[in-house]
Amino acid sequence: MDTLTDVIRDNWLLILIVVWLVLALVNRDRREDLGNRLASIVADPSVQVGNSPNVYSKDELEDIAKKLANTIITPIDSLAGRLKRWIDVMRDRISSPHKPWKLFGYVLLLVLLLLFIYADGIAIANTLEAIGLLADVPLSLTRYETAVALGSIGSVIIAGMIAHEIFGKAEFTDWDEEHGLWKVIAALITLFLLVAGLLVVVALGLARYRVFVTLDPATDIRVQQVVNAAILIIVPVNTVLATILIHREGIKGVQVLFLLLTHIFLALVLFWLYLVKPIGALGIIGLDVVVRTLIAVLFVLAFFFFTPFDTIASIVARPSKE
Repeated sequence: MDTLTDVIRDNWLLILIVVWLVLALVNRDRREDLGNRLASIVADPSVQVGNSPNVYSKDELEDIAKKLANTIITPIDSLAGRLKRWIDVMRDRISSPHKPWKLFGYVLLLVLLLLFIYADGIAIANTLEAIGLLADVPLSLTRYETAVALGSIGSVIIAGMIAHEIFGKAEFTDWDEEHGLWKVIAALITLFLLVAGLLVVVALGLARYRVFVTLDPATDIRVQQVVNAAILIIVPVNTVLATILIHREGIKGVQVLFLLLTHIFLALVLFWLYLVKPIGALGIIGLDVVVRTLIAVLFVLAFFFFTPFDTIASIVARPSKE
């Protein structure tokens, strides 16, 4: 007896739950009503409780989905169409069918333009520091050797490339379509950069020669003066002229990058549309299943919660046999 009492005391909650479930399941009328409701949830397009209005209707869900499609998908579809038209206009403006390398040339010259702008910044910062107008030069602008490299061999490379585009067959730029004064000025800048860049290279060679060979004092001073003039005068002039020479194509390189980013954005938009449209149809089915499942769970919970009260009430109200 003590053992049974201990079992009841230790498991009273489990016993109460079992009794409660039994009271719910023995009620045949409520059990049949629950079965009918669950069958209605599976088979009928709408769910109704008793004589009350529909608790849920699939048609209403489809109407909501259509409104969401008109609110979300239609504007995105319109945006995709506008992006396509804008891309077509920009592609026709900056690309040519007979020049497949032109877009690459614009991006390459954009990179070179940024490098020469950086070299210009180094030269300006060091000049301002030398004349006392700038006290502290930022660390990123202290590498004057970068400016020297771009003002020498870099200027020669740029001049050679642009000279080929101006005087030869243009593959990377539109210089063959330019016939105004700017083309004449650009040609003169190109020739100057070729000569001046080579002069800087020669001056650097003299500086190296001066390190390994002992010169008489007078010659040594003249060599040092030539090297200083090349590094301090010709190098910054070369970087500025190179910047001027390639700035137009460099700006078009920005347009090419922006066009590339627009292509990527358009691809994401189209991917979203092609993903959302079929998912939208499947989403209605899935959401319908989810809603019906939740309603079925609520019906089952309500059955097991309220039915025992009804069973107890019917037992109490049943007349006793004499």
